[in-house]
This record gives sequence, C-alpha cells and structure tokens, in this order.
Amino acid sequence: MRVKIFLSQFKKIRKNSLVLFKIKGGVMKDLQKIMLLIIDVENALKAGDIARIMLKLRDQMAIFPQEIKKIAIGRANENLQNALKQYGFDYIPNAHCGEKNSADRQIYAKVRQYIPSLDMCILVSNDSDFAPLLKMLKAHHIRVITLCVQESVCKILQTLSDVHFHIFKPKLTPLKLNSIRLKNTNALGGKK
Repeated sequence: MRVKIFLSQFKKIRKNSLVLFKIKGGVMKDLQKIMLLIIDVENALKAGDIARIMLKLRDQMAIFPQEIKKIAIGRANENLQNALKQYGFDYIPNAHCGEKNSADRQIYAKVRQYIPSLDMCILVSNDSDFAPLLKMLKAHHIRVITLCVQESVCKILQTLSDVHFHIFKPKLTPLKLNSIRLKNTNALGGKK
C-alpha cells in the first residue's frame, strides 16, 4: 500500500529497502508498507515443514508487491537452519534458551519493531501466548494471517486472525500385512 504525499520540501532516503522521506521538521514518513512473515521455530517445526509453509503461502506472497521480511526465531538444528536460509529467512537464535517464553518475547519485540511500517503479518505458530500480540496488530489495523503446522489448532489464534491456514503431516498408521490378501500376478496379467 503506497501513501501519496504532496510536500514542497523533502529529501528521499533509502533505508532497509523502504523509501523514506525526511520532511522539513525532521519527521520521517514511510511510503511503503511491508509484510512480515515470522516463524516460531520452537513450535515443533522441522526442516521439511519450511517447504510446505512456503508452498501454502505462495499465493498470498505473490499478490503482495511490497517487501517481505522473513524472520525465524528460536532454537533450531543445523538442518532447519539450512532450510530457513534456503528460503531467505533471517534466523535469530533464542538468546535466553533456559528462560520460559524467551523466544516468544523475542518475537513480540521484533513485531513491535516493524509495526509502523507493517501492512500484513503472517505468524507461523500454534502458541496461544501470541493472542495479545494479534490483538495489538488488529488494533493497529494490520492484517493477520496465522499458520499452524501441528495437528491440534489453537482456536484463539484462529479466531483472532483474518485468515488461518492449518497444514500438518498426518501420522501414518502401520499396515498389518497378515490381514491383507495380496494377489500374486505376473506382468502379463495372468495368475502365477
């Protein structure tokens, strides 16, 4: 979403791919809104989930012409870190691993940092601790998409978001081979 400003005196500045205008009084106005895709890595995420997440969000990201910031916060093994880097995420390790909800606090801080220029926020998590964050984003008229990669769905996140996606890999149940009769046929279709 671009904002038109008609000013007599301004200076164009580039900062983090955002076009900013420094107005005579020193006030900054940003003319380009961004989309923030933030992943709670500690929410049972695996390296294979990143590809499924990006595939699910492909259409939403394609219609968003502005800059997309991709951030992942939490503890991640090397495979997950490589998958995040492959898809262009800035990986931020959990700074205070032993403390309860420390990754959540980092996510809160990062989202608050971007609020002035946010148009849309996509949160990949199933943690109900993010309900106040979603309420704050909605109060700032920021569109919210939530995506859950676990089997259970956090109902409060689902109701607070504008759009909710739920993807998970169903658990495969093992087959009991002794209960299945297999027909032994050859390649020509006849019985052996």
